[in-house]
Amino acid sequence: MKKSNSVFYALTILLTLFLCSLSFAAPLNQTSSSIAKSKNQSLKASYVFNQQNLIGTTKNPLSMNPEKLTVQSHHFTLEKPLNKRLSFILNLKALRNHVLLSGFGQTIDAQTSGLGDVILKTNFKLSSSWKASLGLSIPTGSYEEKINGHLVSYPGQLGSGTFDGIYSLNFFKHWRNLTHRVSIDSIIRTGKNKLDYRLGNEFKFQASSYFWITRHFAMTGSGYYKSWNKVSGQTNPFDPFAAAGSRWAAYLGLSSMFSIKSWVSAYVDAGVPLVQEEYGPLKGLKSQWFITTALLF
Repeated sequence: MKKSNSVFYALTILLTLFLCSLSFAAPLNQTSSSIAKSKNQSLKASYVFNQQNLIGTTKNPLSMNPEKLTVQSHHFTLEKPLNKRLSFILNLKALRNHVLLSGFGQTIDAQTSGLGDVILKTNFKLSSSWKASLGLSIPTGSYEEKINGHLVSYPGQLGSGTFDGIYSLNFFKHWRNLTHRVSIDSIIRTGKNKLDYRLGNEFKFQASSYFWITRHFAMTGSGYYKSWNKVSGQTNPFDPFAAAGSRWAAYLGLSSMFSIKSWVSAYVDAGVPLVQEEYGPLKGLKSQWFITTALLF
């Protein structure tokens, strides 16, 4: 896809969000009331869809090069508050991946879809702005997806095949027309799967600020840094995703939140990168745009 087309599609998405926020948004007090009501329920539910598009910009004729990576995820979450500070979370997800690799005179174009790993978490409310999470990822997703008899590249697999520890620390603060979010997330892999490999540990720091232009429409600025270790064990030496690496990026985007009914609210967030950099074999794999939509019950 040409860069001009990518920018056009991204701007179209952002404009659509703006029009939706003006046309369909409920009054601010109604939205706030709906969200507050959801928070007070004995059992809370949410659905989140996320899509991220990345495209390769460099090629090395002596290695396999990632040309395209598209990841779509559907998250279904149930949260059961145990008391004012403690809650239990069950997260189910469905994935759809598209990985395109080229090199050594061949092209590998793989698409996979199905259920991913199940996550069980406990949330600890530390203060009005801070909360911590401790969880376990259960290997229910397939890690043996194949194309033409060969295993699909690691990001095309639906699960890790190992029990993984999930740790996170989150900050949220709203002040006048500004909302700030910070999250620190880590995945610690354990053991090895039946194919005798273990994915690398991951660390991610992300920060976002929202400036609410209208009651339901905000300009957003966000950035993140992510690093990951190499795959351990029996690995595919030609897969660039097996190596350690890191990436950082800064985004500009639009967000909208509004109430659909008294019992459900909707949230939309989309953005395009302003600047980004990659380190390791994935250098040149650039993010094009992302979009996140959510329904909060």
